[in-house]
Amino acid sequence: MDLLPVGKGTLAGWCKDIRLSEEQIKAIKARVPSQKGVPRDTQRTPRAEIESIRNAAAIEAANRVQDPFWIAGVVMYWAEGTKAKPRLELTNSDPRALKLFISWTRRFHSPEAEFVLDLHLHEGNDETEARRFWASRAWSRRSPLLRDLRQASRNWSPEEQSHSRSLSCIHGEEF
Repeated sequence: MDLLPVGKGTLAGWCKDIRLSEEQIKAIKARVPSQKGVPRDTQRTPRAEIESIRNAAAIEAANRVQDPFWIAGVVMYWAEGTKAKPRLELTNSDPRALKLFISWTRRFHSPEAEFVLDLHLHEGNDETEARRFWASRAWSRRSPLLRDLRQASRNWSPEEQSHSRSLSCIHGEEF
């Protein structure tokens, strides 16, 4: 019985924000016999967790929106942070941006957060100079651990090499 010429996934996406009334839910339950042992809503728990996180984030944002430092860190994280891992991570080649991220993380998440600085070097970059450059930055409080120097396999043109800088990725191990 195809009422609409679209897939179930497409239809589910269109309807995901629709909330049924109690009367509509009762009508559906009356039409559909119970399937003992089969959960009716397998996404209820994850949806409730996400809703709880969104509500807590909305409250926190309302309390901190006047703080320009908080806004700067949030914008930087959403622009250049990695959201696919269960930790805070930012990739940037500007030491000032990384310092801001470290300070923001320690102020708003964990004062004792530890960081690791990963360097990704392009062909033609000077490893010794890159290590010296990043080690000499005036980090606030504790310096991040410098590790995992990685060399890109791509061959760079002379113009690209002259404009390339080492790319750093910093992440908090606690998250």
